Amino acid sequence: MKIKILTLFLFLFFFDFISISQENDWENPAVFQINREPARATFLPYADESSAIADDYTRSPWYLTLNGEWKFQWSPTPDQRPKDFFKTCFNVENWKEISVPSNWELKGYGIPIYTNIKYPFPKNPPYIDHLDNPVGSYRRYFDLPANWTKRRVYLHFEAGTSAMYVWVNGEKVGYTENTKSPAEFDITKYTKEGKNLVAVEVYRWSDGSYLEDQDFWRISGIERNVYLYSTGNVRIADFFAKPDMDTSYKNGSLTVDIVLKNMNPIVKNNQTVEAKLVDALGKEVFFKTQKVNISANGAESGTIFQKVTSPKLWSDETPYLYTLLLTLKDEEGKFVETVSTIGLELSLAITIFQACIVNSLKKGYVESRLTLTGILLEESFQTKSLLFLRVNLIISPLFQPIISAYILTNLVSQFLIFNQEKLAII
Repeated sequence: MKIKILTLFLFLFFFDFISISQENDWENPAVFQINREPARATFLPYADESSAIADDYTRSPWYLTLNGEWKFQWSPTPDQRPKDFFKTCFNVENWKEISVPSNWELKGYGIPIYTNIKYPFPKNPPYIDHLDNPVGSYRRYFDLPANWTKRRVYLHFEAGTSAMYVWVNGEKVGYTENTKSPAEFDITKYTKEGKNLVAVEVYRWSDGSYLEDQDFWRISGIERNVYLYSTGNVRIADFFAKPDMDTSYKNGSLTVDIVLKNMNPIVKNNQTVEAKLVDALGKEVFFKTQKVNISANGAESGTIFQKVTSPKLWSDETPYLYTLLLTLKDEEGKFVETVSTIGLELSLAITIFQACIVNSLKKGYVESRLTLTGILLEESFQTKSLLFLRVNLIISPLFQPIISAYILTNLVSQFLIFNQEKLAII
């Protein structure tokens, strides 16, 4: 009898779990993405080497920012959200606008919450309280550039908290649930020439929120850059550059693992990848090529290895950075695209006393930049309720706890003094 009762209990538990989870992706631990592209290194295709070395996205003809003002509707619960807002015929004329990127709590919608070990919502994993899970509905139009015809089009979110559904021109593209990490979607088949509509539905909490147990502000929305980029049907899909030193720290080496992707229905043979390493002055250190054959609608990996004699070594006192350029050419030797990584270093082992915070290596500068303007990084924007604070630090890790405590105290005090909205500290 006891076994039958236990079996019935387990059946009901798993039936309940499966039925509810299937209804909501944001409460289903088995679903954290739908139709999302695989994670990759951060880079953008450029049309020439000088633009790739500068690594200024705006210099690429295959980049289009979607930052700016979006139509926006905030709903306190999922049931109250405008369920058909993504349709092209849906009227949003009376909706307000919100700047993207931003966090909606800092724009007057909902309450920013600071908490450490306590969850900011009732614990019942993997479920979320449906009476307290605000939803942000975003819409905007974009014009597809004329020179992107017959090319692939990707929609890239640098971050969004905590779960997002995406539609283009009324068609569902996919779903992502990874908050502080990038997410991108291949939207080629959903786009059309001229004017296009993109709609995004963002949930403040999801089952993934149970994993975010750390002391920081819980704020929501499309909180980092959003943009489109375009590639050919054969592209550099990913790469991993691994510098190393010999045991004497006199000579180095560079191993570059490269993934090429072919989205044509036919095989593409003799695709050429060129790898060039240049120093801080733009002088070529080495140049190597490799031929790659790629199956139809497939991907192929390749590796380029090169020894580097007597490289300039990076240290916190004398930071020195190299730039790696990867160029793709087709079977006829015609240029396809070039990508780069800025801030490649060959370095000595550093002790804890010599170490410094290095979270941002860009254009030869060594710095850690902590910008307290919501969660957005590397952007300077102010809100009506948060005093702008930027701190540039190059310090020993031994002082990090002290500095972190100071920054947190300062931030809280500024909220209490300047914020006219409600504030929750758990």
